[in-house]
Amino acid sequence: MISADWIYWLCGALFFFIGMHIALDRDHPRRLPTALFWSLFGASLCYGSFVPRAPAWILGLAVITMALLAGFGFTAAGRVETTSEPEREEHALRLRNRLFIPALVIPAVTALISVGLGGASIHGRPLFAAGAATLVALGVATVLAFLTASAMLRPPPGAGLREGRRLLEAIGWAALLPQMLATLGLLFTQAGVGTQVGIIVQHVVPEQSRVAAVIVYALGMALFTVIMGNAF
Repeated sequence: MISADWIYWLCGALFFFIGMHIALDRDHPRRLPTALFWSLFGASLCYGSFVPRAPAWILGLAVITMALLAGFGFTAAGRVETTSEPEREEHALRLRNRLFIPALVIPAVTALISVGLGGASIHGRPLFAAGAATLVALGVATVLAFLTASAMLRPPPGAGLREGRRLLEAIGWAALLPQMLATLGLLFTQAGVGTQVGIIVQHVVPEQSRVAAVIVYALGMALFTVIMGNAF
């Protein structure tokens, strides 16, 4: 049975190696705290697979440390060596529309695996763990897209890691928002926030008015989107 754990391990390894790459960059303006931030993020993605068998407080401590590093402005983006404008133009003229192939590989392979093999089984056992088929398919598709791009562009060794670091540092700590919002959403669900909001709305909105229900729903979704940070 294939679980989604290896996807988290792969992502964690990427972030961890990016952190190590920053730690070795002596020209980075805030080398050590930035390296610690991304290394902790990578280690957290790997460690999370072993909770609750492993102590959860270690993961919580890592998250708090990352929040403090980002919140107090200890992280920064460094200069990463990349291709020049003439090199990018040369690649674009040579490959033209074939440049879209790696990007199209991701949705195509994801759909092929999740739809075609999502319900597959081997000797009566499901091929994928419950709810993991789409995520595993996305991970496989991303790896294949990277290999496809590498075969097409033939970049120098380590170019993928450097470009990944450049993009990640350009996004900054905001790259963590999806994980943080997912955690907050789970907390809201466990606390029954949605149920209580529904009870309050029932006492405010006339039950027979569909127009009022739609207006409250639309405004409520917009408000919660702002509160949850998605509007950022």
